Amino acid sequence: MNLEHKHLQEQRQTIKMTQELSQAIAVLQYTKEELTAYLEDKALENPFLDIVVDQKSVLDKNRFKETYKEQYKNTSDDYDVIGQLPEKTKNLAQFLHEQVMLSMREMKLRDIVQFLVDNLDENGYLKFTYQELSDSIDATEVEFENGLTLLQQLDPAGIGARSLSECICLQIDRDIRAPKSAFRIIQNHFEEFSQKKWQKIAISENISLQEIEKIADYIKTLTPYPGKRFNEETNLYISPDVRVTRVADAWQIIPINSGIPEVQFNTSYFDSMKAETESEVQQYLQQKQADYHWIKQVLDKRISTITAVTEAILQRQHSFFNEEHHPLQPMTFMDVAKEIDVHESTISRTVNNKYLETSFGIYELRSFFTQGVSENNISNKTVQELIKVIIAEEDTKKPLSDQKITDLLKKSDIVISRRTVAKYRTQLHIGSAQQRKRF
Repeated sequence: MNLEHKHLQEQRQTIKMTQELSQAIAVLQYTKEELTAYLEDKALENPFLDIVVDQKSVLDKNRFKETYKEQYKNTSDDYDVIGQLPEKTKNLAQFLHEQVMLSMREMKLRDIVQFLVDNLDENGYLKFTYQELSDSIDATEVEFENGLTLLQQLDPAGIGARSLSECICLQIDRDIRAPKSAFRIIQNHFEEFSQKKWQKIAISENISLQEIEKIADYIKTLTPYPGKRFNEETNLYISPDVRVTRVADAWQIIPINSGIPEVQFNTSYFDSMKAETESEVQQYLQQKQADYHWIKQVLDKRISTITAVTEAILQRQHSFFNEEHHPLQPMTFMDVAKEIDVHESTISRTVNNKYLETSFGIYELRSFFTQGVSENNISNKTVQELIKVIIAEEDTKKPLSDQKITDLLKKSDIVISRRTVAKYRTQLHIGSAQQRKRF
């Protein structure tokens, strides 16, 4: 074997991820709120960059009133709708601590309850046992249980539960609407109840299947996560990024820039500084002027990319915009990327948290991208809607199995497997045939 070293030159073409390119990619992905914050930061860095925020464009009160005109139809035009929006609710721990301070005297038991509040998970459950917390709390097991009992008496009902069955029982115990046997059924037969082994429960408790069914309907009105609503942020208003309107027989695409500050260059201040003769000052001025032009270029590119993607969606999803039921056709990021000659990751960033406004609703751009599921070029979302309709029309005393649904779809030339039907049914939060059965 003859080994020797050689110096070889090889030419390669690669993309270097510069800071400017990285920021340009980020700007494309930003929502309007994130973009506004980004521009405000840039204005702090560049003394010649001014951002002009039109308060009316941030949230158009007149348009907001029009959307809710039925709710506020008896109010005058000066009625402040925006002023009536609810403030963000307290988080779960704050809400519970306030109740503890108002309802309990300063004593050791109150400290134990506050300690337990701080150890609840985001859904309001206590996932730790006394043994697991004993090293962190100065309390006996009896004091721990007494504190837990007081915690479980706070609002919302179900707080401090250690299991799903206990959470439901806590809610039943405080609800005067609860069916007579609901607490006993959940406490003694939770596993059989959740698995819908109702015949066994009916015999054991000497009640009818109809009574158990009423209990099941009632249980559906309770929440398995009593603390979750305190950790959710409610979007009160969605500001679309692009609008599609019909003009004569053609669709028109209009970018919506409301909510995004306008970027301007402070020419007067720049000219006054330009009189300086020092080279460092001149270099600084050139750099800041270049920064402004770069930001304008990136913003223009953001708008043009969103518009181009919307144009491609409009062409490929022609049926959605022109037919009454708005059916979707299979379409992937790669399809649109090839059409407008960009990388598919650019499409993903463009449609992320961007919204399209139409005369029949507001839709996230990402929702138009679906996979095909049959030879007839039907999107998976369309198939899911068909499954929903089939189940809605079934005989509830003899609900359809996944195989029966598969056979019905096949008659409509939609060929998918039983496993795929089961997957789509689960995604639609629809129970199995056994779970849907009514007596």
